[in-house]
Amino acid sequence: MTYRRVWLVNSVAWCCFWIAVAAVSVPYVDAPIQFEVPVSVFSFGDRAVPPESEFIVLFPFAVVFHAPSYFPLLALSNLLSTHYGLTWNHRIGSLSVGTYVLLCTMILSFLQWYLLTMLANRLVGVARGRRGTRGA
Repeated sequence: MTYRRVWLVNSVAWCCFWIAVAAVSVPYVDAPIQFEVPVSVFSFGDRAVPPESEFIVLFPFAVVFHAPSYFPLLALSNLLSTHYGLTWNHRIGSLSVGTYVLLCTMILSFLQWYLLTMLANRLVGVARGRRGTRGA
């Protein structure tokens, strides 16, 4: 398995992801938060992913495919939320905190898959080395 192939697959996966996000995004409305009224935590510029689409598009991709990159950022954002009151829908500039978590997940995912590819290559190398010594 080569690093270039894994990088290409990860890049294509993220491109498909962002196309899906663009397809389900709606115009962003800055409404006051109300009790038990869902708000979009993924907003970027004048667009936002509606809360009902988050579990269809965002959650499975980020959590299942990029879990090692996503969970440390989830813990960090929860820590910031606890100590500084920054909720996921809070906007910093034109992006929400949730979108920053998503962008950092994307960046870390390339490191994640690089390390997993390196580990897989080493395990395959060790397995091939052992097979060669058994036959001798």
